[in-house]
Amino acid sequence: SEALAQNGWFVGFTPRRNPEIIVAVLFEGGEHGRLAARLATQVIKAYVDKQRRLPSKVAKQDHKVDVGAIWNEAGDEQFHGGRFLIDVAKPRLPLATAAPGLR
Repeated sequence: SEALAQNGWFVGFTPRRNPEIIVAVLFEGGEHGRLAARLATQVIKAYVDKQRRLPSKVAKQDHKVDVGAIWNEAGDEQFHGGRFLIDVAKPRLPLATAAPGLR
C-alpha cells in the first residue's frame, strides 16, 4: 500500500575529487532511491552542462606558457631537465546554445 511505501533518498556529487556540487534528494514513497537517484542525476547534469557553456576567465598573458620538464633518453641513466616557453593559441569561446524550440 502507498501508506507503507518506503521513502527513497540519494546523495550525489561531482567532480569525484574536490566536489563543486552536492545534491541530496529525499523522495517520499520513492521505493529504495531509484527515483531519487534519477532526479539527482538530472540536477547534476544540468549544473555540469551549464558550467561547460560558461567561458572560463583566464588571466591575460603574452600567450606564452613557462613549462618545466624532466626526461631521460633510452639507454641513458641521467635525467635531463629544462624550461621552455610554449606559445599558446588563444582558445575559442564556446558558442551558446539556444533553448529547445528556438533557433
